[in-house]
Amino acid sequence: MTDTQTEPELRVYWQPGCSSCLRTKEFLTRHGVPFVSIDVLADERGFRELEELGVRMIPLVAKGKEYVFGQILKDVARIVGIDFDRKVLPPSELKARIDGILAGAIRFSAQLPGSHLGDMLPNRPRSLRDLASHIFQIVDAFVDETEGTPLTEEAYLRPAPPHACTAADLVASGREIRARFDSW
Repeated sequence: MTDTQTEPELRVYWQPGCSSCLRTKEFLTRHGVPFVSIDVLADERGFRELEELGVRMIPLVAKGKEYVFGQILKDVARIVGIDFDRKVLPPSELKARIDGILAGAIRFSAQLPGSHLGDMLPNRPRSLRDLASHIFQIVDAFVDETEGTPLTEEAYLRPAPPHACTAADLVASGREIRARFDSW
C-alpha cells in the first residue's frame, strides 16, 4: 500500500439495547481494534449505509464493501486480522447456560405489567412484549438451525407470536420453547 492509499475504515453498525452489539464492540476493543461506532437508530446516514450493503441485521462489522455479522466473533476476527482462539463450549455447558437464561427470562416475563407490554422501549423499535419474546426466539431459532432450518434475519427480527398477549402468555411460550430445547 502506498502512502496515499489507506486501509478501509472499520465500521460497526449497532443499536442501543442490543447485547450482541455490545459483545461485538467489546471484542474489538479488547483486541485493540479501532472502529467507527454507528448507532443505526440515531444516525440516518449510517442506517442508509447499512441498507446500501443490503443488510437489515445488526451488529454488522464492515470494512469497505466487505462485511460480517457481529454475532459470529470468528468472522469478526477474520475481517480485522486477529487470531480467534475461543474454545467451543461443550454441550453440557451450553445447555446449562441456556437453561439459566431461559429460567430468568420466564421469571422476569411473569413480572411484566400487562398494561405496558405494548409500550415501545426507549430508543428501540421494539415493544416490551416483543423483546421478552425475542429472548425465547433466539433459543427457538438455534434449535431450528440444528434441525436443518437455515438461520435467517427474520428469525431474529420476528415480533412476539400473536397469541402472546399477556405476561402469562409470554411465560407459556417461553416454557414451550424451553421444553423444545430440553428435548433437543
